[in-house]
Amino acid sequence: ALNAHKDIAVSMPDRWQVNYNAAVIYMKLNDPVKAESELNAALRKNPRRGVVYGALGAAYALMGKKDDAAAAFKKAFKEDSSAAALINAGDVYLEMGRFEEAMNYYRDASALEPENPLMRYNLGLLLYRKGDYKEALEEFNKSKRAWDDIKVSLCEAQTLIRLGQYEDALTLFKNAAEKDTNYFYLYKHMGIIYEIYVGDMKKAYEYYNIYLSMVKEDKDAESWIQIVKTRLAR
Repeated sequence: ALNAHKDIAVSMPDRWQVNYNAAVIYMKLNDPVKAESELNAALRKNPRRGVVYGALGAAYALMGKKDDAAAAFKKAFKEDSSAAALINAGDVYLEMGRFEEAMNYYRDASALEPENPLMRYNLGLLLYRKGDYKEALEEFNKSKRAWDDIKVSLCEAQTLIRLGQYEDALTLFKNAAEKDTNYFYLYKHMGIIYEIYVGDMKKAYEYYNIYLSMVKEDKDAESWIQIVKTRLAR
């Protein structure tokens, strides 16, 4: 694709889309520095500035330049007034731990698209990190209504644990582990919940065993299962 881009760039030197598409390729190749160069070139060619600034923000985020990323997303919003740009800016501030600034952008995004599931999910993450677990749970639930994604369910489960609703959390973990084999490690977490929080040693023993059957080695889980086995014998 990059080889083709070079030929297209020569034949269409005034098209900003050529530089933008090259930047997208560089981003996929995890080379945000070259992506930044292409995007800056695109900005000099009368592009759809909101689109280019949005991509530039993503490139800066990959480079770890959080303040530059936030600034680029703000420029993207000024150009096209999209909720996505506000959400992206909020995400950068969330990663920096600047919760109030992140909250302001999420609120502005909510005013534009109140049912946006990504905004609701990210707002849930922010509230969880602040320790506002009931409010976080409400946001995750709102996100799930429109976005059937396992990671939303897992965040919901973690929040339920914080709220002491262990059985509901276990149900979500079980559903996720059964739905996608990549989440086999959840059996370990379920064993922990049964052992530490629920006090059901039989279930803890069962789920630790399921987990250990799926991994080559886990010294911690192996020691835990011996403790549970001893408690069951007593």
